[in-house]
Amino acid sequence: MYWLPMVGAFVAGVIVCGAIFAVWHIRSRHADKTEGGRVPGESELPMPTVRWLDGESSPTGRRVLDCRAVALGVQLATPASEVMDKFIEITHSDGSELQGNSPPNAWLVDVDWDFDADEADQIEDGLCPQVTEDLWRIDCIGPHLYFRRSWTGQLVFMTNYHRIPAAGARITRIWTPGEEPFRDQSPEYMSAYVRHLLDTHLLNIATPFPIPPGFPDDRQKIAALVFYSVGRRGWLAEYFDNTEPSTGSQPVV
Repeated sequence: MYWLPMVGAFVAGVIVCGAIFAVWHIRSRHADKTEGGRVPGESELPMPTVRWLDGESSPTGRRVLDCRAVALGVQLATPASEVMDKFIEITHSDGSELQGNSPPNAWLVDVDWDFDADEADQIEDGLCPQVTEDLWRIDCIGPHLYFRRSWTGQLVFMTNYHRIPAAGARITRIWTPGEEPFRDQSPEYMSAYVRHLLDTHLLNIATPFPIPPGFPDDRQKIAALVFYSVGRRGWLAEYFDNTEPSTGSQPVV
C-alpha cells in the first residue's frame, strides 16, 4: 500500500528521500515530579495522548484527530553536527539558489486557488524555521513558491504564484516529486498536502493534515506520521477523501 514508504521513512528516522532525521525526546509539561523535585527522565515519560474529535468537539465539525500533544510535546535533536549545520544554513538562505530548480522527476498538478490581498502578503512573507521542530522552509521568490525540508534543504514542492494588484494572488500549478514517499499518491492527495502546508505555515489556518487513504486507524501512528510530515504545526489530521479534487496532472517533460 502506498502509505507504507511514509511509515517506514518515519520509523527509520528518514526525511523525505533518505536523509538522516533526528532523535526523539518527549517533553511533558504536566509530568509529576519525584520526591527530589526532579522531573522524571525521558524514558519514564509517557507518549503524548492524542484523541479523535467529532461533532461539537471538533473545530471543523468533522471527525479529526487532535495531534497537539505530539506536535507541541516533541523535541527534535540530532547527534550529527553536519545535520545541524545544514539546518542553520537553510535558516540563513535567501532562496536565490532555488531559481531554475524544481522537485526531482516532478509531476505537474493543476489547482485553482485564489487569495485576497492580506493572504497574498502573508504568502509572500514565506516561512523561515525558528526551531528544529519547524520542518519546512518556504520562500516566495518571483513567480514561484518553494517548499524545502529545513533539515536537508531538499526542494520537495514548488508552485507558481501570480500576484494580482489590488486584488490578491492566484496559484494554479504545483510541481510535486515523482519519488518516494509521494510517487504513488494521487494528484488530489498531493494538492491537499501542499494546501495544508500553505494554510498552516503561511496563513495560520489550522487545516487538518490529510491522512493517506488506507493508513491504519491508529492514533499514535497517525500522530507520528503527521509530526514527521509537518512538525510542530501538525495540530489536526483527518482521512483524505477527495472532497477538493485537483483539475489534473501531467509529468514534467
